[in-house]
Amino acid sequence: MPRAISTDFRDAVEASRSSEVIVIFATITHASLAEPVRVNSDVVDYEYNGDLYSGAAFALTLLTDDEQPPRAQVSIHNVDQAIGRAVQALSSSPAILIEIMVKSDFDDSDPRAAIGTPVVEYSAPGLLLQNVKCDVLTMSADIVGYDLTTEPWPSIRSTPERLPGLSR
Repeated sequence: MPRAISTDFRDAVEASRSSEVIVIFATITHASLAEPVRVNSDVVDYEYNGDLYSGAAFALTLLTDDEQPPRAQVSIHNVDQAIGRAVQALSSSPAILIEIMVKSDFDDSDPRAAIGTPVVEYSAPGLLLQNVKCDVLTMSADIVGYDLTTEPWPSIRSTPERLPGLSR
């Protein structure tokens, strides 16, 4: 599924030289977590929508947009090992929300605060972290989307128990 990206953002990203800096915001949530884990790809903290995103300088490959379910990989620095402990303690896959904004939408304070309402240039909701691996330095995982091809179709099957008159 193609994503809508503004022309100005695309021009800044594709330019050979640009003064615009891209900041990736990631929110990891799970029912077992007391609070979501929020990190950004810069080395300083950001305040966005009233939440504090810790600077973790992580690496992320963007999601595939082809006929297959979305896939990507993320590697987040295990800041004081809090991220790794939180994610490793979970019994099922946590959800991750990825949002990309530009640094010029934020000021230079500490933590950086939004100037007006920042424009989310790219958003990828409804994703899960799988194959999570943690060590002292990093937490790495695969980012996957829900695979609709694994769903049974039709959802109600004609079985002998459900429709005994059709079975002999």
